[in-house]
Amino acid sequence: MTKVKSWRLASVATALAAMLLLAGCGTSKGSTSAAKPQTAAAKTKADKTQAKQDATTLLNYMYQGRASGLSEVTNEDSQDTKTYLMQHYIDKQTDFFKGNGNMDDFYLVLDGSNYYANDIIKDFAKAYVEQTQNIGHYQITKLKTSGNNAEVTASFTPIAALSEAHPIGEARTSAFGGLDNDTLIRESQNKDVKSIQRLITLKLYSVYYGDMAKTAEKAPEKTSVTFSMTKKGSHYMVDHDTLDMIEQHGRVDKYAASDSSSSAE
Repeated sequence: MTKVKSWRLASVATALAAMLLLAGCGTSKGSTSAAKPQTAAAKTKADKTQAKQDATTLLNYMYQGRASGLSEVTNEDSQDTKTYLMQHYIDKQTDFFKGNGNMDDFYLVLDGSNYYANDIIKDFAKAYVEQTQNIGHYQITKLKTSGNNAEVTASFTPIAALSEAHPIGEARTSAFGGLDNDTLIRESQNKDVKSIQRLITLKLYSVYYGDMAKTAEKAPEKTSVTFSMTKKGSHYMVDHDTLDMIEQHGRVDKYAASDSSSSAE
């Protein structure tokens, strides 16, 4: 009986040793396979695929207002990105009014309440950026990668900037209850007429394109924008200067094809 048990124990030990040996061999083979380097062609293809995906994420936000995955290419959420884009326009308008006096002296009186320049400018900037995000369709026409850099070209139909302000008078009743400019200027108690007129235009813009959700007309032909992205980690990213450039390419100094005043220019 003792011999039989010893034989069985020896068999079990032998089988266990064989299993461990086989397991060790399998791990070795797997390691050798995983260590195989990626070919240059495969890496280039993978980089281009990733760069196109990240460029699409960016343009989806800039020209369509779709925020999914945006933080992977800007390192900030959509609200922070919008706030940054708005700031460019806020600064530009603020500089204009500061150059003509104290910001707190510029306001519109509506229904007995004062609407100050700072708030009107912010509403304008928000509506202005959101109009760019209404551009819609675009197409990535060229993409090349080199090292950690990618260069992307996209085509789209931009906003016709020279026609953008023409229809905002339609917002006058909604914004001012039908009050004319002279009344608004007089009630503002500010002698800088041009500054108050600009404030009226900014207010009308934010009501027409913001509150009334109207869409600006497009230029007669397409344009293109080329920008660079830099790979950081697993994604291609852009900096604030690139965001500004893409935003500003959303408009061209042209009239819309349907704008009758274009023929008079």
